[in-house]
Amino acid sequence: MKKIIQSAEKAFYSAAAGLFVSLLFFSCASYDNSSDSSSASGVIADYVKTKYSNGTSDSGQSQSNWKMANCHDPKLFQDDDGTYYVYSTDASTGNIGYTGLNVRYSKDLVNWTVSSKSCIQGYWDEDFLAWEGFTASSNETVQNNTSYTASSWAPTVIKQNGLYYMYHGVNADVAHTSGTNWASSIVLAIASSPLGPFYPASYVSSYSGSDSNVNAIKTKLENLGVNYSQNFLVRYSAMSGKTRTANSSLDGNEIDNPDYSDSNNSRLGCIDPEFVFDISTGKLMEYTIGSNICYAMIYGSWLYGIGLIYVDAISLKPVANEAFSYTDSSENSVSVTLGDELDMSLDQANKLAYPSNSSAYHLIGTRIAGGYGAGYEGAQLFYNSETGYYYLITSCGGLDYEYRCTVSRSSSIEGGYVDAGGQSMLLTSSNASSYHSYGSKIIGSHVLYNEYSFRSQGGLSVLRGNNGKILFACHSRTNFQYGYYFYLQIHQMFFNEDGWPVLNQNEYYSDFSDYTSDGTESLTKLSLDDIAGTYDTILTVRGSTSGTFTSGMNESASVASLEDAEPTESKTMKIASDGSISGSNYSGIVELSSDGYSAVITLKDASGSELGTFKGYFMYALDWARKGSRVDRYTITFTSLSSTESDAEAGEYFWGNKR
Repeated sequence: MKKIIQSAEKAFYSAAAGLFVSLLFFSCASYDNSSDSSSASGVIADYVKTKYSNGTSDSGQSQSNWKMANCHDPKLFQDDDGTYYVYSTDASTGNIGYTGLNVRYSKDLVNWTVSSKSCIQGYWDEDFLAWEGFTASSNETVQNNTSYTASSWAPTVIKQNGLYYMYHGVNADVAHTSGTNWASSIVLAIASSPLGPFYPASYVSSYSGSDSNVNAIKTKLENLGVNYSQNFLVRYSAMSGKTRTANSSLDGNEIDNPDYSDSNNSRLGCIDPEFVFDISTGKLMEYTIGSNICYAMIYGSWLYGIGLIYVDAISLKPVANEAFSYTDSSENSVSVTLGDELDMSLDQANKLAYPSNSSAYHLIGTRIAGGYGAGYEGAQLFYNSETGYYYLITSCGGLDYEYRCTVSRSSSIEGGYVDAGGQSMLLTSSNASSYHSYGSKIIGSHVLYNEYSFRSQGGLSVLRGNNGKILFACHSRTNFQYGYYFYLQIHQMFFNEDGWPVLNQNEYYSDFSDYTSDGTESLTKLSLDDIAGTYDTILTVRGSTSGTFTSGMNESASVASLEDAEPTESKTMKIASDGSISGSNYSGIVELSSDGYSAVITLKDASGSELGTFKGYFMYALDWARKGSRVDRYTITFTSLSSTESDAEAGEYFWGNKR
């Protein structure tokens, strides 16, 4: 996700563009699996070697050859035919891709095909471009003007009524807005195919041409009784003195010139939209607001935090979360009731409801996490009807070096959300600067013994697949490739007996035909004899220690959290066939339940001090990050979490792979 206030991503883009004028996207010489040649593991070895070394020539850099590279802020979506899609931000090393959101698709979550076209395919949102101040030349329309340098970020996609609806961020290009001036919005686009093109909603409603695809979408919308006069969900601007040449009705309603030193930071950055769904069913959650049936959404980053809003369940237009009245341009008094659809952006509604109160933010969302400038963004909120909790997973920190994902939960959609150690995610002026210390680290920078190191995981999404598997997608950087390379990673998620999510920390793989009853990556019955052995383990660490981080490629940067930037190094642990834990680092006991995979790990440190009770699972996994000649990548892994607040390591994850 991109930060509206922080300039980390601007630096990323400019650095990448400069460095890649002549530099090709290549594999590090140290990434060598040449000895992985056994026929039994040949397919896996090929997968390992190609994923993180994709493209060694100009042709290798073409968008259709990216596979899992150049995937930032992945949004997982599965269509009715079982095909998986990942939509991602306009970001690529050297800015070599097509703007307008990348999309790739797969049948097995392992082998991905990247579309040679973007989702938007030139159909930029005219309202945004007009508000931003872009002008088309006399012989060009907004749709075919290739000179526009706006970009689109972090989409979310749902399917209903036979149509594909996308909310996505549209943002001003840095060069156009001159330095730190930003403008961003979240807008609605609609398509008849998951590959696009996605048309601005108002473009479809007002269309009078002969394109059969657009007309078919328009007819479906008319049959639903839906018409769009504009596309904005919400907008944000930190720009002054902008020249606007079109659509003057949009002028004067944006939120201008925030004071970044204001500890309140009462504006929500307009990026990273997501719908709220039930992870147990995969269905969108419905709520009655006033007399209207609505979906819930979240959005936002940094600044004031993560915001909760509601949209109409049919049109997906924003709805009023409180009643208000205003006088329109014709001097007519207009009353808006709770739950009414709004034919305007939420910030416009907020301005109309509170015309003389510059600090009012009621209508742009209810803050459920973060605040006071804390670096939370790119969030996913879902409900689990089997546990009775809402779960909020956010990306945390600066995306270049200290990104990681945090998890918290609440019994109410509006909060309060607490991590597994009982800490509130709704921050205050006294603790916001230590925001890295909050939120259980469900995935973060790590390195196992003799393995490749991954870091800066974030930009996440969660999906319940048609087969019932719960999938977690994020982008990741590495400590064995240049820091501006980023890749799609997918993990499987489970819920432990205390109702907390845990991940198989090994990336998802599709073939376990020799290990599980259904031949897929799944929980299967194991015995203590099966799991006995030596493990390389990670106990997560949180903190807000500022310092200089140097990556494995000798790239250095100042970061707010060395605990998130520096890879947590693994420690060994031995499990005996009676479940006892021994070694120079840990002691304790592993207890397997009767199902053969649910586990309780009672852990002590080397001195015998209690660390906590960790609950989770043992399962087969593919540890393909192993180096060199270790071709046997199938292994047993465990993943667990301590959620007893009195535990010494309360709120920390504990996981590991068997050697």
